[in-house]
Amino acid sequence: MTTTRRPTRSQGEVESAVSEAICRAVRDLIGRGPRHVTTTIRGPTMFIHLQGVLTTAEERLIAPGESAAAGREMVRQMRHQIMLAAMPSLQTALEGPLGRVASAMLHDVSPDSDQEVFVFNLRGEGVVGVP
Repeated sequence: MTTTRRPTRSQGEVESAVSEAICRAVRDLIGRGPRHVTTTIRGPTMFIHLQGVLTTAEERLIAPGESAAAGREMVRQMRHQIMLAAMPSLQTALEGPLGRVASAMLHDVSPDSDQEVFVFNLRGEGVVGVP
């Protein structure tokens, strides 16, 4: 009996594929993708750092002025709710490139620095050579 083995990809190739997948997912959810994404997988944890994430409307909400603090909090809450609601679709989008399940998502956005971060726990066997 012959078994077909999936070609093993390097950790860098997997991290790059995850970065592309999260860009597509965020673009679909928010209407624009980030300018730059970095994905790092260390053991059972995956970190995704996005830069240049704010929409024009969000940038206007946080513009200096009397309502800037309220605008920042509004952007944080809105993004957090969107990402929590989208967690199942984000997990599905990431499972293909990872070859394993991304669970227990942590998320935050910093409107002041125009950055967003995701942290996932990874379950199951994957294509990355880490347990």
